[in-house]
Amino acid sequence: MSDALDSMNRDIKVLPPELLSLISQGFCKRDGCTLLAALANKGTNAALNDFPDKTGYECFINSLHVDDYVKNNYLSYACLFVEELLNAWRKFNENENATVIVSSDEFGVVVKFHVSRNGESWVGEDLERYEEPIFIVSSSLRSLH
Repeated sequence: MSDALDSMNRDIKVLPPELLSLISQGFCKRDGCTLLAALANKGTNAALNDFPDKTGYECFINSLHVDDYVKNNYLSYACLFVEELLNAWRKFNENENATVIVSSDEFGVVVKFHVSRNGESWVGEDLERYEEPIFIVSSSLRSLH
């Protein structure tokens, strides 16, 4: 992932309206979980009890394929989205940390988001074991740059 981050287009400074809208609609609470309201309102029959923990449920709902919103520079837009998302999170909930997971493959980039909880994790400890490039960002980090 570090090679991809080093070579990404850093001239992109503005999110497209569709991605910005996902953030500007804010967050909502459901079953003790924090969800992006725009994603939580999409139709799904998934429920908290379908997952081993709250982190799994949040990552299922709070998941988006950046390539569904832009035609190129997926990683650049994903990083900009993550930064805006975490800025919004810090305004929404300054008492809890959030974790964002970004993964990339030959088809595009996926962003997942969850509240940081002790004893729960969406990814394994050894990121090098993943086939696809992946990075994790905490809301306690103030900037991706």
